Amino acid sequence: MVENSGIMARIESLLNIFMHEDPSEIAEMNCRKLARLLNMDEKTLRARFDTRRFASPAAMIKQKKLRLAAVLMADDPDKSIEQIANQAGFQNRQYFSQQFKKQYGIPPSSFKKRLSH
Repeated sequence: MVENSGIMARIESLLNIFMHEDPSEIAEMNCRKLARLLNMDEKTLRARFDTRRFASPAAMIKQKKLRLAAVLMADDPDKSIEQIANQAGFQNRQYFSQQFKKQYGIPPSSFKKRLSH
């Protein structure tokens, strides 16, 4: 488990650095790219991934993209939900809205409204 803890810490660190220094990297992130950044193949990444907190590497990446969307909404409330979704790496606005609501308990439109008050 120590080995898995090390991988999880590396993944968290890498994604947090991107979140703060180059958010577009989060938007473009997928399992293949994450594995390559960690110098391993996707199969190895999945095998070494600790599923106690996230179901999969893809789930962790999606959570980071949703966090990026929340930050983008706070930073620029004039952007449309579709623009935010695209900028955070979601190609489908409906899927984005469903996942955002699942993560935060409210739709992105309500989240934006709360930010403006």
